[in-house]
Amino acid sequence: MYSATLVVSELVANAVVHGTRGLAYGQVTVRMTGTDQQVHVEVIDQGAGCLV
Repeated sequence: MYSATLVVSELVANAVVHGTRGLAYGQVTVRMTGTDQQVHVEVIDQGAGCLV
């Protein structure tokens, strides 16, 4: 569980630092859903994004 917490924390920190750059106010949305077998995490910001 610690690893999942660390991953989500880093994703949110990255979204706050880079996804709101140049904005007076920004929004970061975190959505998490899961089952006994898996977890799905979405971190959505207002940044331009890039292809990975």
